[in-house]
This record gives sequence, structure tokens and C-alpha cells, in this order.
Amino acid sequence: MVERIFQGISKSVICSFVPQMCQDIINTHRPEVMKCPQTPKAWKKDTQGFSKKWNYHNCGGALDGKHVPIKKPTNGGSVYYNYKNLHSIVLMAVADANYKFLYVDVGAERGAGYGGMRSKCDLNQAIEKKRAGFPEAIPFYLISDDAFALKPWLMKPYSHQSQVHHEKIFNYRLSRACRVVENPFGLLQARTSV
Repeated sequence: MVERIFQGISKSVICSFVPQMCQDIINTHRPEVMKCPQTPKAWKKDTQGFSKKWNYHNCGGALDGKHVPIKKPTNGGSVYYNYKNLHSIVLMAVADANYKFLYVDVGAERGAGYGGMRSKCDLNQAIEKKRAGFPEAIPFYLISDDAFALKPWLMKPYSHQSQVHHEKIFNYRLSRACRVVENPFGLLQARTSV
């Protein structure tokens, strides 16, 4: 089907308009599909979803990263080569309690890693400079797994082995709530594998 649509059009012409077309689609549909909260009121609305659905309070979203395999770029050297012995870019996302992406950052080379990518992304800088609209009056944070460093606004599980009962419960609830970002990654990966 795709071959018939582009039959008679050279690869160089296709390569020149496809990236622009994709960017236009993203720019057109981003406001209706992916809305990252920017006010305390909007963030608090997201915390309600985590409280009701996942019994995890004061959480505005779940953060995770994913290596997306790519073909080795021409003259790319080892810039995009990762520990899984393949070339990839890193996709980092924040999802709400309903598995919907609120924020996505794509394109970091493997050398950045999840933590390095998080520290360079727009969202991190907005949070650190208090421009993200996070509520100030209550403890408020995003959640993640052990791949990211603990921050005042980023909660992750206890990592030590000798956890007491309340730490185990905390880790269970946090891990359960973190699935809201891990599951959409799985769905995206399944779609691209078909």
C-alpha cells in the first residue's frame, strides 16, 4: 500500500517532506493529545487520579525512560550505541494515572542515560526553576524507578534490602503506580514490532 502511494517519487523527495509532515502532525495534535499541566490546579487534578486509582497520594505523574532501537546513523560512531549492544535513542515520558502521556522528550543519545537525559530536559529545568506550576503548599512529586536519582520532586522506591514493613508497602504502591508509564511504553513497542 505505502509503496503504491510513493511510487514514482524519489527517496530524496520523500526524505525532504516526511520529517516536516510528521512535525506538522505533532504540532497540530499535541494540544489535544498531550497536555502537560502547568498550574498547581491542573497538577492537583492529576493527583486525584493517582489517589483514587492507585492509592498513591500527592503524585502528579510517573516518569520513565525507554531505549528505542534505531539504525546506526551515518558517521554516528558509538554516540547512539548502548549497553544492550544496539543503537538507540532515549525516549523519556511522564504519564498520568490513566496511562496518558503528559510529557515526552525524545532523542537523547545513549550516553546521556535516563538520569542525564532527565537533567537536560525542559520539564526538569522548569521544575528546578519553579516554573512548572507544581503545588507549593503540599508535598508534591513525580514517581519513578531506581533508574533516576532521588530529588525533592521525584520519589523512587527504597533500594536497601532490609526494608521494614511500611517501606515494603510504600515500594509496592509506588511500583504499582509506576505502571501507568511502563504499560504505554509496552503498547508502543508492541505496535512498532508488528
